Amino acid sequence: YFPRFIALALIIVLMPLFLLISLISMFCQGRPVLYKQERIGRNFLPFIIYKFRSMHKSSEGINSFSTGKIYDATKWGSFLRYTKIDELPQLFNIVKGDMAFIGPRPELPEFVNYLSFRYLDKIKPGLSGYSSILFRDESYMSDLFNNDNSYEEVLKIKTCLDNYYTNKKSLLIDI
Repeated sequence: YFPRFIALALIIVLMPLFLLISLISMFCQGRPVLYKQERIGRNFLPFIIYKFRSMHKSSEGINSFSTGKIYDATKWGSFLRYTKIDELPQLFNIVKGDMAFIGPRPELPEFVNYLSFRYLDKIKPGLSGYSSILFRDESYMSDLFNNDNSYEEVLKIKTCLDNYYTNKKSLLIDI
């Protein structure tokens, strides 16, 4: 329960920032301010992840890196993504118990299989982890891979890192 308490405290402390970002987002991009998408959580149960919307409304639901489509972020959205401010609403996911602060990033259902994601039997997905640090600019990395399945190549690396983390998880590693 301690992570949930910390997340709730952060939400309360950061509420003025949440409101400011929401107002700027409303002004720059219109509604909706939040983006919701289904992800796979612990025990392979789906949940809805929350983010500040960074893409044009016409791009809703497009995972540009995995589909190879052109990333269609607004200028404000690009700033939110670059600074990772778009991830702040995931504090609500931590309060709900869907996510942890540290752990493998939650994945889209179409990319999850039991063999590669078996760590989901043991651990909740997290706000940050090895793969989210290594692939910080994932949306802009498709040029590094020379095939149509570039996200599948990245996903292999991510799941290896996530399995490694799950096996070595400790407070020291989290810090």
